[in-house]
Amino acid sequence: MLHMRSVGVLVAVILAFFLLTVTASSKDSRVALAGGLAGATGTIVLHPVDTAKTIRQRNPTTVPSVGAALLRMFRPPPSYKLNIGFKTIGRVYRGVIPAALGAVPSSALYFGSYEGVKRRLGALIREGDNGLSMDDRRVRVAVHGLSAACGNAMSSAVFVPKEFVKQKMQSTIKGSWVYVVRKTVQENGIGGLYCGYRATLARNIPSAICRFGVYEELRLIVNRAVPCENESDGMTALRNLGNFFCGACAGAVASAATTPLDVIKTQMTTGVIPRGGILSGGRRILAEHGLKGLYAGAEARMVWSAAFSAVGFGTFEFVKGKLGVGDE
Repeated sequence: MLHMRSVGVLVAVILAFFLLTVTASSKDSRVALAGGLAGATGTIVLHPVDTAKTIRQRNPTTVPSVGAALLRMFRPPPSYKLNIGFKTIGRVYRGVIPAALGAVPSSALYFGSYEGVKRRLGALIREGDNGLSMDDRRVRVAVHGLSAACGNAMSSAVFVPKEFVKQKMQSTIKGSWVYVVRKTVQENGIGGLYCGYRATLARNIPSAICRFGVYEELRLIVNRAVPCENESDGMTALRNLGNFFCGACAGAVASAATTPLDVIKTQMTTGVIPRGGILSGGRRILAEHGLKGLYAGAEARMVWSAAFSAVGFGTFEFVKGKLGVGDE
């Protein structure tokens, strides 16, 4: 159940992050602010679907679909003693506090590192006498892919423990996020919060490379088709909508390609399969549930990823524009 004190902490952290960053003059800090706000927005808005996906992936046999998981969340068994209202909202949004708290710094590092590396690599290519050009699609894809990998690696230090705590709360009934952290550290040390770290990187880095590669190429097409030379241009709103659309397409494609890795990571994190190698985890799921086990929740994950990327990229570009750090 959501506690008002926890909600207050979340709001205070986001506001403090906003105030500290918006007063900074550097471009990198404002880009980081845009990323942090985008991550928090997407996490809060889409948390119920993410919870249903986690429940489905953890119990592919007893929970046949994400729809069934959503129904279970809104109409839990009588033993839960939850009624529609604030208690139901508390269950649907179980784990949202650590998820949103972690999303702010994680997304700030992610987008900030991505934009910083992309800008510097682009400058090196434009200024260097190396025969390379950002007009070459292969060069652009390589730059965006390397930038995405760097951003993901930087943010993983915050993202992995945040994701661990969130999924523990989503897939169990009792315990606050503070309890989950304390119990995990007592039993397994700080390293326990990084359960599934390798599986997370194995999923997230290819996903990020694919996501940003598709997004940047689609966005380039939109920007060329929808000129927007000044802030008063009436085409600005259309371009903003285009950013949401490009983000949705990129999220769906990346999600479809990495669902098996997401299932392995989720089952490791929630304790369904023992901690170990990615290949051994995949073989175990195949043996117990067949190929469909590796794609449990794939449809909902694609929908969620498309929506999350649409909200994330769209909000990111919108806030960047408002902070005066949009595309040069």
